This record gives sequence, C-alpha cells and structure tokens, in this order.
Amino acid sequence: MQTTIFKKRTLGLLGVAVLSVIFLAAAAPKGADQYSIYLNNKLIMKRYVGQPLTLKSLALDKANENDKLEVHYTSCHGISKDRRIQLKDDNGAVLQEWKFADNAGGGMSIPVKELLQWQKKNPHVNLFYASQQLPAGCLLVGLSL
Repeated sequence: MQTTIFKKRTLGLLGVAVLSVIFLAAAAPKGADQYSIYLNNKLIMKRYVGQPLTLKSLALDKANENDKLEVHYTSCHGISKDRRIQLKDDNGAVLQEWKFADNAGGGMSIPVKELLQWQKKNPHVNLFYASQQLPAGCLLVGLSL
C-alpha cells in the first residue's frame, strides 16, 4: 500500500518536473538579447534578437515633434558599454548617431523631432543598436517617416 502511494507521488512529481521543463523551453531563450521600443512611454514593439522581424517599418507619420522614442536594449552580456543608436540609410551609411551612458538595459531616448527632420532628405531609414559588445550593430526597425 505504501509502495503504491510512493509510486504515485513519484510519478506525479516527475510529471510536474517534465511539464516545467517543457514550459521553460517554450519561453524566451535564456541569455538572448532583447529590446523594446516605446513612443511616449507606450510600448509599440518588443522583440528578441534572432526572432524573425515581423514589423518591417514603424510609421512615425502621426508623431509630432515633441514625442520621444525610447529604446530599451537588454544584452545577455550584462552591462553594455559604448551604447549608441544609429540612423542609417538604405545603403548602410550612418546619418545620425546618439550615444548613451553604459548601462544594463536602461532606456535610450531619441527626440522624434530629430527623426522627422530626415523626412525631407530620406524617407526610408533604419534604426540600429550598436555597442562595444555588438560593434556591427543590430537592426531594430525600419522607419517610414
């Protein structure tokens, strides 16, 4: 009788352990870089680096000059050094760069006014994140201004 109860409890605990592993495996990859983009403190995009980019462009045509675009980038390397957001054209040329203090995922705020100034010169630009740990940069999102 006690053996049967012991077997049932052992199987129950084993089942819980297996389900826990399955749920953890389905969650975000451990240590993966991730970022989120906010417009005026409202989340508009969140993504793990390496996931397919489903949003090809972020429309700022309804944004006004006083708006703030904020990027939160969390690196699996911990504290990121020499953090910067780059605005690049379709050829990869850096049009403008914003530099930020070393941090472990703190927000990087960009005035929308500065992004809208590029509308007349080049309506198709891309935002990239770069740091000492990621010198080549990572495409965050394309902007349609």
